[in-house]
Amino acid sequence: MPANVETMAYRFADRSDTPWHGLGMPVDRNEEVSSREFQKLAGAAWTVRKERLWVRANRDNGLSDHIQSDAYALMRDDNHLILNVVSNQYKVLQNIEVFDFFHDFCNAGNMDIETGGVLDEGRTVWCLASLREGFTLSAGDRVQGFLLFSNSHGGARGRIKFTGVRVVCANTLALAHQGVGQEFRIHHRTKFDPDTAKSALGLGHRALETFREQAEFLVSKTMDDAAYTRFIERLFPLRTVERSGGTPELIRPRNYTKAVSALAEQVGADMNRGTWWSGYNAITYMVDHMQNREDKSRTLNNAWFGSGDALKASALTTALEMAR
Repeated sequence: MPANVETMAYRFADRSDTPWHGLGMPVDRNEEVSSREFQKLAGAAWTVRKERLWVRANRDNGLSDHIQSDAYALMRDDNHLILNVVSNQYKVLQNIEVFDFFHDFCNAGNMDIETGGVLDEGRTVWCLASLREGFTLSAGDRVQGFLLFSNSHGGARGRIKFTGVRVVCANTLALAHQGVGQEFRIHHRTKFDPDTAKSALGLGHRALETFREQAEFLVSKTMDDAAYTRFIERLFPLRTVERSGGTPELIRPRNYTKAVSALAEQVGADMNRGTWWSGYNAITYMVDHMQNREDKSRTLNNAWFGSGDALKASALTTALEMAR
């Protein structure tokens, strides 16, 4: 399995029901699995130690001193891989806390754990739950709501965020970053408190309703080829370079060309063709299915946590603005 997705587990209704090109360990949807069993299947049954770092300094006489540092290494206990370097104030959130919390979170909110796993050699651990709620646009275009809970060992704060999935093509859809209530953050400098986190239980339902209104608006607004060109030029601005002799030349970014192709190439292109919803989903399709085709695991990391997630949010904001 590619290094970026070390391992993951997913619940299935039948053997053909496999997410992300079949990556991961299948778990029968009808089977009762505890949070600790799911953690093990997801490849996250390891802990993180915070170890103080030392520096070896060589003297002129050939001897050396070990000087104590104020920095600490976050190290996996199973393979001793250093995940990150942090300060003394950093509070470790162990994987079992993540899976125990998410199990309780889902039971309290009448949600289903769908997948969970490890990204980037353990630097990010995540779980995904279905809200058992979604909406259907014209032409039978279905969007399903999910909550994504992630914890980054030594990096960004842990967070719970809404993500939608366009069922026809499995595109993951992000709310605009300016959206109210898009994320619930967990600080590593304070002790993890499940009760506080559970106060965000309504997050996904509110976010899904907001996104439904935005999607219905985009479906109702027509978009021609000229408008789509202006749209992707805002997302991927052309730049001018001077060739020999001072002759200016316009250079299109690589993603600009991909975005042009994505409008017609995307799965579900016939659904609501010629609308701003189709234009927006061309970008989500490009991020999820046209980038990193040689490494499907990097696609998942990028689509949820990387530049791809930011691009989707920018595309939604821009499409809403231009459609108005």
